[in-house]
Amino acid sequence: MEVILKKTVKGVGNPGDLVKVSDGHARNYLLPRKLAVEATPENLKIWKNQARQQTVKQEKREMHRRELADKISGLTCTIQKQVSEEDRIFGSVSVPEILKCLETEHVVLEKKQVILDKPIKTLGQHLVKIKLGQGIETTLKIIIEK
Repeated sequence: MEVILKKTVKGVGNPGDLVKVSDGHARNYLLPRKLAVEATPENLKIWKNQARQQTVKQEKREMHRRELADKISGLTCTIQKQVSEEDRIFGSVSVPEILKCLETEHVVLEKKQVILDKPIKTLGQHLVKIKLGQGIETTLKIIIEK
């Protein structure tokens, strides 16, 4: 019997998968627990429509991430910090400061998306890696001033 899985079933498949299982397994386990629905022509039509909609949503999200990456790579954030007489920054530039600078440019990111390899403790220009998900990365140019 062919069924469309609604939830992950160990050893069978993931949600949205069209799988062939034994009649007994479907009737006695999958269908009563609402883990799957029978693959009738009507359910297959609904399943194909949902799969198509899911694909469109994923493409839109990826396009949005790429546009955001292009926007971020063209930005330059300037952060002003207090410095000592030897032009050393008191403390370091933190991720929340970078996020606040990006918000002034109408770019909202999460803290975990900004990757600092090492703390920024010197004046001048620095490059910060931004991970937007799904393998899309970009760099942000940051200038630290007195």
